[in-house]
Amino acid sequence: MYKEEEYTKSNHQLKRRLIVFFAVFLVFSTGTLASFYFRVKWLTIALTIVGGSVLFILYSFYIYPVKAYRKHLWYVLHGRQRDTTGLISSFNQQEETLRDGVSYYPLTINVGNQNNEEDERLFYYDKEKMPLPWPVGTCVTITAPEKLIANIIKV
Repeated sequence: MYKEEEYTKSNHQLKRRLIVFFAVFLVFSTGTLASFYFRVKWLTIALTIVGGSVLFILYSFYIYPVKAYRKHLWYVLHGRQRDTTGLISSFNQQEETLRDGVSYYPLTINVGNQNNEEDERLFYYDKEKMPLPWPVGTCVTITAPEKLIANIIKV
């Protein structure tokens, strides 16, 4: 389901975005230092407020999502994994879950008796890997570090 190329692409994307972030940081910090040097109080205050706000928004919406998804990819590709086999009992695309900055859909499989809720296991299917290849009721083997699905194959 995931490939090493995706991790490499996310690394390159994060590097490009960090270059943009630090270029904006350099512009605002240079302007602030120049206003310190020339003692222009109102400009120093304005550049500090605007620069801080722009950098906060830039990090929150431009860098953090790529950083979180890169962390997810590393964990899925290189983390300790285990296999679980069972029937898909539910998959809800209306119930989006946000975990560590990455969007998932909950996927429940039943590993034992279909009527026993204690035999159900909850996993998280990456929203970027839609659609789920099989319908509810299909027997699958899920490879996952913790609850994040790294690979899913039909048995």
